[in-house]
Amino acid sequence: MKISPQLFVFAATLPGSAQGCSRVLQNKFDTIVAGRSMDWGFSFEDILFLNPPGLEMDGGAGDLSVEWTSKYGSITSSIIPFFAGYGDAAKEYGTGIGPGEGCEGLTFEKDGSVDGVNTEGLAVHVLELGEQHGTQYAQPSAADPVNISFMRWSRYVLDNFATVAEAVEGLKTLTTIDERMCNGIVGPDGQTGVHLGAHMAMEDTTGDSAIIEHVDGEMQIYHSRTDALVMTNDPPFVQQKELLAKYDL
Repeated sequence: MKISPQLFVFAATLPGSAQGCSRVLQNKFDTIVAGRSMDWGFSFEDILFLNPPGLEMDGGAGDLSVEWTSKYGSITSSIIPFFAGYGDAAKEYGTGIGPGEGCEGLTFEKDGSVDGVNTEGLAVHVLELGEQHGTQYAQPSAADPVNISFMRWSRYVLDNFATVAEAVEGLKTLTTIDERMCNGIVGPDGQTGVHLGAHMAMEDTTGDSAIIEHVDGEMQIYHSRTDALVMTNDPPFVQQKELLAKYDL
């Protein structure tokens, strides 16, 4: 499987308690460079997957999930080991019954990809944007097979699209559902199960870029080669731009 020569950088998880993941894109020069940090206070025991074309996939969102066959191959980095019970942090949170068993409703090889690049050079980065900071997914469609879990966002994009523009149009047809995972445990918010809010940045070999969020139950799309280059965990992207405008850079 051939991967585009686009330079794509992962930053290692840093020690400490901060949760300040960031993604940045440099697209002004011939070599396009995208980087993201994974600044949690613990390791997700991330694992790399090599995903060939031709895989049968679904949205992981019940009977009316979107279904697809992967068109492109990809390499993805997944946080699924954390939810499968691997590592000290997973044991502390009780996310998995045991190694390889994991949270109810999650599939080891399909869920949890947070970064990746496909054979066409399209890359994605999923960062936390908590419910308390604005993420509110949509209610599932009860009529059409268009539902998808955010845990399979990145795979849908990398499997199906070659450019940011294609991915933006494709995502508009989906409903990213509000769901709680790991219903056998009590989450940090005191409720049964774990709710994770997230937003996604993407870029391609031309330097095009987009950021996708779900606020107030609606998909928000920021598609720009110049104004969608930097994204942190929170707040929502509109507020990030307002904060950035206060500085003379």
